[in-house]
Amino acid sequence: MLSLAGGLPEQSTFPRELLSAAAVRRLQTGEVLQYSTTEGDEGLRQHIADYESQRQDRVVDPHDVIVTTGSQQALAMLATIIGDPGETIAVPHPCYLGALQTFQAAGLKAHAINIVDGRLDVDGLEADLRGGAPIKALYVVANHGNPDGSRLDDSTNRRLAALADAWGFWIIEDDPYRELWFDTPPALSIAAHTPNAIALGSFSKSVAPGLRVGWLVATGDAYAAVVRSKQSLDLHTSSLSQALIADVLDNTGWFAAHTAQLRVMYASRRDALVDALMSTFGERIRFEPPSGGMFAWAQLHDVDTDALLPLALGAGVCFVPGVEFAVSGSSLSNWLRLSYATVDEEHLGEAVHRLAVAVDRQDAATSA
Repeated sequence: MLSLAGGLPEQSTFPRELLSAAAVRRLQTGEVLQYSTTEGDEGLRQHIADYESQRQDRVVDPHDVIVTTGSQQALAMLATIIGDPGETIAVPHPCYLGALQTFQAAGLKAHAINIVDGRLDVDGLEADLRGGAPIKALYVVANHGNPDGSRLDDSTNRRLAALADAWGFWIIEDDPYRELWFDTPPALSIAAHTPNAIALGSFSKSVAPGLRVGWLVATGDAYAAVVRSKQSLDLHTSSLSQALIADVLDNTGWFAAHTAQLRVMYASRRDALVDALMSTFGERIRFEPPSGGMFAWAQLHDVDTDALLPLALGAGVCFVPGVEFAVSGSSLSNWLRLSYATVDEEHLGEAVHRLAVAVDRQDAATSA
Protein backbone atom coordinates (compact mmCIF):
# COMPACT_ATOMS: atom_id res chain seq x y z
CA MET A 1 0.00 0.00 0.00
CA LEU A 2 1.27 3.47 -0.93
CA SER A 3 -0.52 6.01 1.23
CA LEU A 4 -1.13 9.54 0.00
CA ALA A 5 -3.71 9.96 2.77
CA GLY A 6 -2.18 10.94 6.11
CA GLY A 7 -0.09 14.03 6.67
CA LEU A 8 2.73 12.11 8.35
CA PRO A 9 6.14 13.83 8.32
CA GLU A 10 9.04 11.93 6.80
CA GLN A 11 10.39 9.82 9.67
CA SER A 12 14.03 10.06 8.58
CA THR A 13 13.94 13.80 9.33
CA PHE A 14 13.30 13.34 13.06
CA PRO A 15 16.38 14.49 15.06
CA ARG A 16 16.81 11.15 16.79
CA GLU A 17 20.41 11.64 17.93
CA LEU A 18 19.73 15.05 19.45
CA LEU A 19 16.56 13.80 21.12
CA SER A 20 18.28 10.67 22.42
CA ALA A 21 21.12 12.67 23.95
CA ALA A 22 18.63 15.09 25.50
CA ALA A 23 16.60 12.20 26.93
CA VAL A 24 19.68 10.69 28.60
CA ARG A 25 20.62 14.02 30.18
CA ARG A 26 17.13 14.77 31.40
CA LEU A 27 16.32 11.32 32.71
CA GLN A 28 19.55 11.18 34.69
CA THR A 29 18.36 14.09 36.83
CA GLY A 30 14.84 12.69 37.12
CA GLU A 31 13.20 16.12 37.21
CA VAL A 32 11.20 15.44 34.04
CA LEU A 33 9.51 12.52 35.77
CA GLN A 34 7.79 14.88 38.21
CA TYR A 35 4.63 16.96 37.80
CA SER A 36 5.17 20.36 36.20
CA THR A 37 3.33 23.64 35.73
CA THR A 38 0.21 23.86 33.60
CA GLU A 39 1.59 26.74 31.51
CA GLY A 40 4.66 24.77 30.46
CA ASP A 41 8.43 24.49 30.72
CA GLU A 42 9.99 27.95 31.17
CA GLY A 43 12.83 27.32 28.75
CA LEU A 44 10.52 26.05 26.05
CA ARG A 45 8.11 28.94 26.54
CA GLN A 46 11.02 31.33 26.02
CA HIS A 47 11.97 29.60 22.76
CA ILE A 48 8.35 29.80 21.59
CA ALA A 49 8.08 33.45 22.61
CA ASP A 50 11.21 34.26 20.59
CA TYR A 51 9.71 32.46 17.58
CA GLU A 52 6.35 34.18 17.97
CA SER A 53 8.06 37.57 18.34
CA GLN A 54 9.38 37.13 14.79
CA ARG A 55 6.07 35.79 13.54
CA GLN A 56 4.14 38.72 15.06
CA ASP A 57 6.77 41.47 14.67
CA ARG A 58 6.47 42.43 18.33
CA VAL A 59 7.89 41.28 21.63
CA VAL A 60 5.86 38.29 22.82
CA ASP A 61 6.07 37.68 26.55
CA PRO A 62 6.86 34.02 27.37
CA HIS A 63 4.22 34.30 30.09
CA ASP A 64 1.62 34.68 27.31
CA VAL A 65 2.59 31.22 26.00
CA ILE A 66 0.83 28.02 27.04
CA VAL A 67 2.41 24.73 25.96
CA THR A 68 -0.25 22.29 24.79
CA THR A 69 -0.42 18.60 23.98
CA GLY A 70 -0.26 19.24 20.25
CA SER A 71 -2.10 22.13 18.66
CA GLN A 72 -5.12 19.81 18.48
CA GLN A 73 -5.52 20.20 22.25
CA ALA A 74 -5.35 23.96 21.85
CA LEU A 75 -8.20 23.75 19.33
CA ALA A 76 -10.27 21.56 21.64
CA MET A 77 -9.85 23.94 24.58
CA LEU A 78 -10.63 27.04 22.55
CA ALA A 79 -13.73 25.40 21.07
CA THR A 80 -15.26 25.24 24.55
CA ILE A 81 -14.03 28.69 25.58
CA ILE A 82 -14.88 30.98 22.67
CA GLY A 83 -18.57 30.15 22.51
CA ASP A 84 -21.47 28.19 23.93
CA PRO A 85 -23.13 25.22 22.20
CA GLY A 86 -25.28 26.46 19.35
CA GLU A 87 -23.12 29.52 18.63
CA THR A 88 -21.39 29.98 15.30
CA ILE A 89 -17.76 29.68 14.24
CA ALA A 90 -16.73 30.62 10.69
CA VAL A 91 -14.41 28.15 8.99
CA PRO A 92 -12.87 27.88 5.54
CA HIS A 93 -14.53 25.58 3.02
CA PRO A 94 -12.87 23.10 2.59
CA CYS A 95 -11.73 22.80 6.21
CA TYR A 96 -9.29 20.70 8.22
CA LEU A 97 -11.24 17.63 9.33
CA GLY A 98 -9.81 17.66 12.85
CA ALA A 99 -11.08 21.20 13.39
CA LEU A 100 -14.56 20.38 12.07
CA GLN A 101 -14.81 17.39 14.38
CA THR A 102 -13.61 19.44 17.36
CA PHE A 103 -16.08 22.27 16.80
CA GLN A 104 -18.91 19.82 16.25
CA ALA A 105 -18.07 18.01 19.50
CA ALA A 106 -18.23 21.35 21.32
CA GLY A 107 -21.69 22.02 19.86
CA LEU A 108 -20.57 24.93 17.68
CA LYS A 109 -22.22 25.57 14.31
CA ALA A 110 -19.79 25.78 11.39
CA HIS A 111 -20.36 28.67 8.98
CA ALA A 112 -18.60 28.13 5.66
CA ILE A 113 -16.33 30.81 4.14
CA ASN A 114 -15.30 29.66 0.68
CA ILE A 115 -11.76 29.31 -0.58
CA VAL A 116 -11.85 30.89 -4.04
CA ASP A 117 -8.84 30.34 -6.34
CA GLY A 118 -6.66 29.55 -3.35
CA ARG A 119 -7.77 32.58 -1.32
CA LEU A 120 -10.13 32.96 1.60
CA ASP A 121 -13.23 34.87 0.48
CA VAL A 122 -12.90 37.80 2.89
CA ASP A 123 -15.50 39.77 0.93
CA GLY A 124 -17.94 36.93 1.55
CA LEU A 125 -17.11 36.91 5.26
CA GLU A 126 -17.70 40.64 5.51
CA ALA A 127 -20.99 40.36 3.60
CA ASP A 128 -22.13 37.62 5.96
CA LEU A 129 -21.28 39.78 8.97
CA ARG A 130 -23.15 42.75 7.55
CA GLY A 131 -26.06 40.45 6.80
CA GLY A 132 -26.34 39.53 10.46
CA ALA A 133 -24.45 36.23 10.64
CA PRO A 134 -23.82 35.72 14.40
CA ILE A 135 -20.17 34.78 14.03
CA LYS A 136 -18.49 34.30 17.39
CA ALA A 137 -15.09 33.30 16.03
CA LEU A 138 -13.18 32.55 12.84
CA TYR A 139 -10.86 29.56 12.42
CA VAL A 140 -8.13 29.70 9.77
CA VAL A 141 -4.97 27.83 8.88
CA ALA A 142 -2.56 30.64 8.14
CA ASN A 143 -0.15 28.88 5.79
CA HIS A 144 -0.59 25.95 3.39
CA GLY A 145 -3.99 25.00 4.71
CA ASN A 146 -5.12 21.44 5.17
CA PRO A 147 -6.48 20.19 2.79
CA ASP A 148 -6.29 22.85 0.10
CA GLY A 149 -2.82 24.37 0.55
CA SER A 150 -4.14 27.95 0.62
CA ARG A 151 -2.22 30.62 2.51
CA LEU A 152 -3.09 34.05 3.86
CA ASP A 153 -1.12 37.02 2.53
CA ASP A 154 -0.42 40.24 4.41
CA SER A 155 -3.34 42.20 2.98
CA THR A 156 -5.77 39.39 3.88
CA ASN A 157 -4.37 39.19 7.41
CA ARG A 158 -4.82 42.93 7.87
CA ARG A 159 -8.41 42.78 6.59
CA LEU A 160 -9.27 39.87 8.86
CA ALA A 161 -7.75 41.71 11.82
CA ALA A 162 -9.78 44.82 11.01
CA LEU A 163 -12.99 42.78 10.74
CA ALA A 164 -12.29 41.08 14.06
CA ASP A 165 -11.74 44.45 15.71
CA ALA A 166 -14.86 45.96 14.15
CA TRP A 167 -17.23 43.05 14.80
CA GLY A 168 -15.71 41.75 18.03
CA PHE A 169 -15.05 38.13 17.11
CA TRP A 170 -12.04 35.95 17.92
CA ILE A 171 -9.66 34.58 15.29
CA ILE A 172 -8.10 31.19 15.95
CA GLU A 173 -4.95 31.30 13.82
CA ASP A 174 -3.61 27.77 13.38
CA ASP A 175 -0.15 27.64 11.77
CA PRO A 176 1.43 24.15 11.93
CA TYR A 177 2.92 24.30 8.42
CA ARG A 178 4.47 27.76 8.67
CA GLU A 179 8.09 26.62 8.14
CA LEU A 180 7.26 24.36 5.19
CA TRP A 181 7.15 27.08 2.53
CA PHE A 182 8.71 26.47 -0.90
CA ASP A 183 8.39 29.69 -2.87
CA THR A 184 8.07 32.76 -0.66
CA PRO A 185 8.31 33.15 3.13
CA PRO A 186 5.05 33.52 5.07
CA ALA A 187 3.44 36.84 5.93
CA LEU A 188 3.27 38.20 9.44
CA SER A 189 0.74 36.57 11.71
CA ILE A 190 -2.80 37.93 11.99
CA ALA A 191 -1.91 38.36 15.67
CA ALA A 192 0.54 41.05 14.58
CA HIS A 193 -2.45 43.24 13.70
CA THR A 194 -5.08 42.55 16.38
CA PRO A 195 -5.34 41.43 20.02
CA ASN A 196 -8.38 39.38 18.98
CA ALA A 197 -6.23 36.68 17.34
CA ILE A 198 -5.06 33.64 19.29
CA ALA A 199 -1.95 32.19 17.66
CA LEU A 200 -1.47 28.40 17.59
CA GLY A 201 1.66 26.50 16.64
CA SER A 202 3.11 23.01 16.73
CA PHE A 203 6.39 21.11 16.59
CA SER A 204 4.65 18.11 15.05
CA LYS A 205 5.48 18.98 11.45
CA SER A 206 8.88 20.57 12.10
CA VAL A 207 10.46 18.31 14.77
CA ALA A 208 8.52 15.14 15.68
CA PRO A 209 4.76 14.54 15.99
CA GLY A 210 5.02 11.74 18.54
CA LEU A 211 6.21 14.16 21.22
CA ARG A 212 2.83 15.93 21.00
CA VAL A 213 4.07 19.44 21.76
CA GLY A 214 2.20 22.51 20.53
CA TRP A 215 1.35 25.93 21.90
CA LEU A 216 -0.94 28.90 21.89
CA VAL A 217 -0.37 32.58 22.64
CA ALA A 218 -3.12 34.50 24.41
CA THR A 219 -3.56 37.24 26.99
CA GLY A 220 -6.02 38.34 29.68
CA ASP A 221 -9.25 36.44 30.15
CA ALA A 222 -8.57 34.12 27.22
CA TYR A 223 -5.24 33.07 28.73
CA ALA A 224 -6.76 32.43 32.15
CA ALA A 225 -9.60 30.42 30.64
CA VAL A 226 -7.19 28.20 28.69
CA VAL A 227 -5.12 27.54 31.82
CA ARG A 228 -8.24 26.48 33.73
CA SER A 229 -9.33 24.27 30.84
CA LYS A 230 -5.94 22.58 30.56
CA GLN A 231 -5.80 21.95 34.30
CA SER A 232 -9.04 20.02 34.01
CA LEU A 233 -7.82 18.03 30.99
CA ASP A 234 -4.28 16.87 31.71
CA LEU A 235 -2.70 19.24 34.28
CA HIS A 236 0.24 19.78 31.92
CA THR A 237 1.84 18.53 28.71
CA SER A 238 4.44 15.78 29.14
CA SER A 239 7.43 17.16 31.06
CA LEU A 240 9.80 14.89 29.17
CA SER A 241 8.47 15.88 25.73
CA GLN A 242 8.76 19.56 26.57
CA ALA A 243 12.30 19.14 27.89
CA LEU A 244 13.41 17.25 24.78
CA ILE A 245 12.10 19.97 22.46
CA ALA A 246 13.64 22.71 24.62
CA ASP A 247 17.04 21.01 24.62
CA VAL A 248 17.01 20.53 20.85
CA LEU A 249 16.12 24.20 20.35
CA ASP A 250 19.00 25.19 22.65
CA ASN A 251 21.32 24.28 19.76
CA THR A 252 21.80 27.70 18.19
CA GLY A 253 20.82 27.77 14.53
CA TRP A 254 19.64 24.17 14.48
CA PHE A 255 15.93 24.86 13.94
CA ALA A 256 16.53 27.23 11.01
CA ALA A 257 18.93 24.80 9.32
CA HIS A 258 16.64 21.84 9.98
CA THR A 259 13.51 23.49 8.56
CA ALA A 260 15.50 24.66 5.52
CA GLN A 261 16.35 21.01 4.82
CA LEU A 262 12.71 20.04 5.26
CA ARG A 263 11.68 22.61 2.66
CA VAL A 264 14.14 21.22 0.10
CA MET A 265 12.97 17.64 0.64
CA TYR A 266 9.23 18.34 0.60
CA ALA A 267 9.55 20.66 -2.40
CA SER A 268 11.25 17.84 -4.33
CA ARG A 269 8.41 15.48 -3.44
CA ARG A 270 5.87 18.13 -4.37
CA ASP A 271 7.49 18.42 -7.79
CA ALA A 272 7.44 14.65 -8.27
CA LEU A 273 3.74 14.43 -7.41
CA VAL A 274 2.80 17.39 -9.59
CA ASP A 275 4.72 16.00 -12.59
CA ALA A 276 3.15 12.56 -12.16
CA LEU A 277 -0.40 13.93 -11.87
CA MET A 278 -0.03 16.16 -14.94
CA SER A 279 1.57 13.50 -17.13
CA THR A 280 -0.93 10.85 -16.05
CA PHE A 281 -4.24 12.74 -15.94
CA GLY A 282 -3.61 15.78 -18.15
CA GLU A 283 -6.67 17.99 -18.54
CA ARG A 284 -8.81 15.64 -16.49
CA ILE A 285 -7.26 16.92 -13.26
CA ARG A 286 -7.25 20.48 -11.91
CA PHE A 287 -5.14 21.75 -9.03
CA GLU A 288 -2.75 24.47 -7.97
CA PRO A 289 0.80 23.23 -7.34
CA PRO A 290 1.28 23.56 -3.56
CA SER A 291 3.43 26.48 -2.46
CA GLY A 292 4.25 24.68 0.79
CA GLY A 293 2.92 22.27 3.34
CA MET A 294 2.26 18.57 2.77
CA PHE A 295 -0.81 18.32 0.54
CA ALA A 296 -2.06 18.70 -3.00
CA TRP A 297 -5.79 19.47 -3.34
CA ALA A 298 -7.05 18.23 -6.68
CA GLN A 299 -10.30 17.99 -8.66
CA LEU A 300 -10.86 15.03 -10.99
CA HIS A 301 -13.34 15.55 -13.82
CA ASP A 302 -16.31 13.14 -13.74
CA VAL A 303 -14.94 11.17 -10.77
CA ASP A 304 -16.73 10.56 -7.46
CA THR A 305 -13.70 10.32 -5.19
CA ASP A 306 -15.65 8.78 -2.30
CA ALA A 307 -16.70 5.92 -4.56
CA LEU A 308 -13.19 5.81 -6.02
CA LEU A 309 -11.51 5.15 -2.67
CA PRO A 310 -12.34 1.40 -2.39
CA LEU A 311 -11.07 0.89 -5.93
CA ALA A 312 -7.91 2.80 -5.10
CA LEU A 313 -7.33 0.66 -2.02
CA GLY A 314 -7.71 -2.38 -4.23
CA ALA A 315 -5.06 -0.96 -6.55
CA GLY A 316 -2.70 -0.34 -3.62
CA VAL A 317 -2.99 3.40 -3.07
CA CYS A 318 -4.83 5.52 -0.51
CA PHE A 319 -6.04 9.14 -0.41
CA VAL A 320 -8.65 11.23 1.42
CA PRO A 321 -11.87 12.02 -0.50
CA GLY A 322 -12.90 15.66 -0.63
CA VAL A 323 -16.22 15.05 1.11
CA GLU A 324 -14.34 14.61 4.40
CA PHE A 325 -13.45 18.31 4.37
CA ALA A 326 -16.85 19.68 3.40
CA VAL A 327 -18.66 22.14 5.66
CA SER A 328 -22.38 21.83 6.37
CA GLY A 329 -23.05 19.26 3.68
CA SER A 330 -21.46 21.27 0.86
CA SER A 331 -20.38 18.91 -1.90
CA LEU A 332 -16.74 18.27 -2.74
CA SER A 333 -17.50 14.94 -4.38
CA ASN A 334 -14.90 15.10 -7.14
CA TRP A 335 -12.07 16.48 -5.00
CA LEU A 336 -9.33 14.57 -3.20
CA ARG A 337 -6.39 15.35 -0.92
CA LEU A 338 -3.03 13.81 -1.77
CA SER A 339 -0.10 13.95 0.65
CA TYR A 340 3.44 13.90 -0.72
CA ALA A 341 5.10 14.06 2.71
CA THR A 342 5.69 10.40 3.49
CA VAL A 343 6.29 8.79 0.08
CA ASP A 344 9.58 9.36 -1.76
CA GLU A 345 9.87 10.63 -5.33
CA GLU A 346 10.14 7.22 -7.00
CA HIS A 347 7.13 5.78 -5.22
CA LEU A 348 5.03 8.91 -5.75
CA GLY A 349 5.05 8.15 -9.48
CA GLU A 350 3.92 4.59 -8.79
CA ALA A 351 1.21 5.83 -6.43
CA VAL A 352 -0.23 8.10 -9.14
CA HIS A 353 -0.10 5.20 -11.61
CA ARG A 354 -2.14 3.09 -9.18
CA LEU A 355 -4.60 5.94 -8.76
CA ALA A 356 -5.03 6.07 -12.53
CA VAL A 357 -5.71 2.30 -12.58
CA ALA A 358 -8.48 2.84 -10.03
CA VAL A 359 -9.99 5.68 -12.08
CA ASP A 360 -9.96 3.48 -15.19
CA ARG A 361 -11.77 0.76 -13.26
CA GLN A 362 -14.38 3.23 -12.06
CA ASP A 363 -14.85 4.55 -15.62
CA ALA A 364 -15.31 1.00 -16.90
CA ALA A 365 -17.86 0.19 -14.21
CA THR A 366 -19.77 3.41 -14.89
CA SER A 367 -19.90 2.87 -18.65
CA ALA A 368 -20.98 -0.74 -18.16
